[in-house]
Amino acid sequence: MVRHVGRRSGRTYETPLILARVPDGFVAELTFGEDANWYRNIVAAGGCTVVRHGKEYCIDAIEPCDARVGRAAYPLPLRTILTILRRTDFRLLHCNTVSPPG
Repeated sequence: MVRHVGRRSGRTYETPLILARVPDGFVAELTFGEDANWYRNIVAAGGCTVVRHGKEYCIDAIEPCDARVGRAAYPLPLRTILTILRRTDFRLLHCNTVSPPG
């Protein structure tokens, strides 16, 4: 799940996403492109929080990710689906720290 703050409302939102864990953070596939509100919010804020298995990860940078590298980050069944669907829009959500939940 991605916890982010609305760029206009200032409200906190939680958006469920399928993210792939990588050494530098998480890979996100932009199913709805760069116009998705969650994505626009995290870009405007310069980061967000990823909540995974009860741990909170502070995302401090959002970077483009090569499609081949992005697809390879996902387990084989998802990677196959992403390839069949010709998904090419991925981002690296860079993480430096893990915060205690709460």
